[in-house]
Amino acid sequence: MIAARDDIKPAFENRNIPVVMVADGNYLPFLEVTVRSIVASTPNSNIDLLVLHANIPQDRCDAATKDLSGHKNLSIRFVDVSAAVNGSGLSEFGQNSYVTVSTCFKLLAPVILCNFEKAILLDIDIAVNHDLTELFETDLRGNIFAGVPDGAEFSKMPQFVAWAKQNGFEELDRYINAGVLVVNFDAYRKEQLITTLVPVTIAASKVKWYNEQDAINFCCKDKIRILDLRWNVQVGNHCIKSQLEATGGEAYITHFVTSRKPWRKPEHMMAHLWWLHAGINGIKLWRAAFGLSCEETESGDGMAVSVIVPVYNAEAYLSMMLISLLAQTLRNIEIICVDDGSTDKSAAILNEFSSNDPRVRVITQKNSGGAIARNRGIDEARGRWLFFADADDFCRPDMLADMVSCGEAQNADVVVAGRIHINCRNFNQCQEMGIPDSYFQVEGPISANKQGINVFAGLGFAPWNKLYRSSFIQQCGIRFHQIPPTDDVFFVLMTLVDAERIALLGKSYYYYRAFLPNSQMGNSDKHPTNFLKAFLEIRDAIAGRELELRKQFFKAAIRSCFDNLFRRATDKTIERTFSILQTNGLRALEFPDIPPSTVNMGMYDDAYRLALSGASLLTTLFTHFSRRNEELSFEAARETQIRTGMSMKIDELRAANEEKKLRIAEADKTKKTLSAKVDELRAANEEKKLRIAEADKIKKILSAKVEELRAANEEKKLKIAEADKIKKTLSAKVDELRAANEEKKLRIAEADKTKKTLSAKVDELRAANEEKKLRIAVAKKERERLQKILESVQAACV
Repeated sequence: MIAARDDIKPAFENRNIPVVMVADGNYLPFLEVTVRSIVASTPNSNIDLLVLHANIPQDRCDAATKDLSGHKNLSIRFVDVSAAVNGSGLSEFGQNSYVTVSTCFKLLAPVILCNFEKAILLDIDIAVNHDLTELFETDLRGNIFAGVPDGAEFSKMPQFVAWAKQNGFEELDRYINAGVLVVNFDAYRKEQLITTLVPVTIAASKVKWYNEQDAINFCCKDKIRILDLRWNVQVGNHCIKSQLEATGGEAYITHFVTSRKPWRKPEHMMAHLWWLHAGINGIKLWRAAFGLSCEETESGDGMAVSVIVPVYNAEAYLSMMLISLLAQTLRNIEIICVDDGSTDKSAAILNEFSSNDPRVRVITQKNSGGAIARNRGIDEARGRWLFFADADDFCRPDMLADMVSCGEAQNADVVVAGRIHINCRNFNQCQEMGIPDSYFQVEGPISANKQGINVFAGLGFAPWNKLYRSSFIQQCGIRFHQIPPTDDVFFVLMTLVDAERIALLGKSYYYYRAFLPNSQMGNSDKHPTNFLKAFLEIRDAIAGRELELRKQFFKAAIRSCFDNLFRRATDKTIERTFSILQTNGLRALEFPDIPPSTVNMGMYDDAYRLALSGASLLTTLFTHFSRRNEELSFEAARETQIRTGMSMKIDELRAANEEKKLRIAEADKTKKTLSAKVDELRAANEEKKLRIAEADKIKKILSAKVEELRAANEEKKLKIAEADKIKKTLSAKVDELRAANEEKKLRIAEADKTKKTLSAKVDELRAANEEKKLRIAVAKKERERLQKILESVQAACV
């Protein structure tokens, strides 16, 4: 038997939203962040949080939630369900390496919490991004549960299909995930579902399937309402793509399923939505995510590193970057955040962190661009070293300690490490971009003056994988130039050219989010040829330098010009950029004393020559990528893709080349045929793919909505049937009223006829009465006359 807790009543009288979560010792440290996301997203309601657990000491519970006490609209109560576990039979649960009995505590909630009619059940591994009031007010339409279909691929496995059919469940597209549920507690108790669900849960644990989730689906398949997919976007190993496409990337609740927890995989898709709420307490969690202890070190006396972070409308990612910087094992650092006129919540986030850690310094300025913000940071910096970070990225906790140690040991001007690109267009696929092995073949620090060293290739054009000695930056007087979105190219390349000692680290520390929709690089189509302006500035600055250095720059600049074509979002912008390069851009990069024919541009050579000859964009690019496919092995091509940032476009063209080999061979015969085939290739493999992808996306969105419409349709059918019934009843009553009305009319007509008859009789009587009166009057006169005659006769007789 399970004892109900009559002493546990709703915590608030008004706008009380009961939220039930389950916790064990492993998940308890992450409860605070999840709760913060709930409170932040639901400011106008009262969150009545009830955490079910078994035998967790009270002091651990208090410690895990001590920093949440300041929220007036939050009540947290821990409920020990140990006795209920034994009384329900869940003690026979077949615990395994990935699922524990605590996941099944949610089945006990409706029985134990007897004073609640309805509640939201949530897992801890989530981030809430939308007001839970809306979820709580969901109309269950007579159902007991409401949830979102599970996005994992396991439901397609033959073994699971057989297991589901064995339990009478075949509509696998309606199999819901139990991480986010709305539950009618009253109906649950009335039907005594606990006695039905526990045996199936135990059976599922024995065969290592999905335990209480299986039980809810199998036993209540006709009592579940399907919710909008956005209420449980499941981010994991297999189920991320389909759900994100169906929801358009919008998530009311982000659910980190499988092993891809944000506290283990900060680089994973949507992890920033969880870290957004970690705050200053996230430092310990951040170090643990990378397997590092909380030990801190200091490098020398005074301020070791000044980290400069330009901030503009970065509220979604800013907390994650600040946590990663404050979690650095190198203690004596300062973080200079230059708020460049942000209009979102970035300023509030900066104030929160600066008020909790004096190492965070906030400078506010009118919106002037990233270059001016970084230069302002340089002027304010007090550290021996400078590091530049972007507000929407993050880094490993040991980054600054290792880079400073390397720089000090080699007395370097610049320290360069590897970096990791997170491809935000491809579900956060990570690509490590380390320093090429060839650079490590040179003993000690490298420089542009060392023979065989090319500082324009392999070290990156961005500042965020580099550490700069402050005195070196002041000595050479280099600053960032205001050329968005390439305002860092001049600074980075000129410091590499001027540095006498560049130290290298083979490890990768910095995680860069590539292709973020709202980032400066993501909006590069606004300034499609500014990269050319940046390269022309560098060309002018090194005009008098060594011949080999200028050759290296020319080659790197030409390659970057073609690479930048693929960063344009639209065909129109690509064509415009190519036209500018073809007209005068490419020639403007040449040096008068260096014939282009003496510069080996490798696989970019054909594209360069064709562009200058006046060839079309399609012919130029097609020839270029055909040569790449012929000359490069797959591994070399992949390395080049990573280095140039063209992975998406090259993969598409490679696939197109494989599919169209016969057509390409035929197209090579004549320029006219070549152009026609290239047009066909672009139409078939770019426009068509985009249309098909868009159609698939719409199809999936519509498919997701079909279920909701079906449920609405069923309800509509019931309402229509009820309306028809009412209509028939009313119709019968109308007919009855009509009949009554006809009868009434007849009665009125008869009454009118009677009235007329009576009126005629009255008139007749009146006439008769008048006649009678006249006769009486005549009779009276006659009587009087006779009386007079009688009197006369009598008198005569006398």
